[in-house]
Amino acid sequence: MNNIRLRDDYVVKTDYSRGQARSAAYKLLKLPQPPTAISVASDSMALEVMAVATELNKKIPGDFSIIGFDDNPSGLYAPVALTTVRQPLVKMAQESVKELNRLMTTQPTKITKQTLPCELVIRESCARPAKTKK
Repeated sequence: MNNIRLRDDYVVKTDYSRGQARSAAYKLLKLPQPPTAISVASDSMALEVMAVATELNKKIPGDFSIIGFDDNPSGLYAPVALTTVRQPLVKMAQESVKELNRLMTTQPTKITKQTLPCELVIRESCARPAKTKK
């Protein structure tokens, strides 16, 4: 899409801890050509990436955009309000209880898989990338 190539050095796998988010942020932001946007698997990890950005005098969203996942209320109170993906937690819990009840009260032949919609919550941490040098 949009002829954007995924660079292997832009993908950093972590264990969802803030410590590994910090290490990943340093790795990404110190690259010769750092990314213009970072997507993080949780809001708490995204807040850690924001802290590293501050330490490195990087501006969000000026130098790069960042998006988290969870819609943790703490993202509202970051130095820049965090753009995030909101999960339907109440609906997830309701459907989980229904499925558990079904599994306990019937002779299930298989587990039911459901996909629930998420919502993009746009705040201040994302912007169009600045023109990049070629």
